[in-house]
Amino acid sequence: MNINNQLTELEELQDNLNTVNKKVLLNQVRYIYNHFVDNGLTYYVGFVNPKEKDHIVTYTHRAKQNKNKVLADLEDIEIELKKARNYTDYNNINRIINKLIRTRFYLNDTKKYISKFRPLFNNMKIQHEAIEV
Repeated sequence: MNINNQLTELEELQDNLNTVNKKVLLNQVRYIYNHFVDNGLTYYVGFVNPKEKDHIVTYTHRAKQNKNKVLADLEDIEIELKKARNYTDYNNINRIINKLIRTRFYLNDTKKYISKFRPLFNNMKIQHEAIEV
């Protein structure tokens, strides 16, 4: 999935927050949400021995955790937009959107966590396996 398209879509949502009809904004949020549900994120995880891949399960769980954070944040935005006009908290929506943009949908956190893998000895060759969440 191309994250840059989703970031652009989210930035447009933020720009149009106070000017566009809520139904249009809800459609934008649903579009981004469905894109994350339908299209998985792919990460490349290093390993040394094909028989010892236990850490990959841990990395997969962390990637799923961060994907679920994104989905929860998008649901929070949707809930705020569904509120009556006088009760919608646009500051909260902006805060959530800024967090998603700043962390690139938590991709930075996940890649930082996965990149911590180091072989026991420096002369060991690292192979990579793709995980998709």
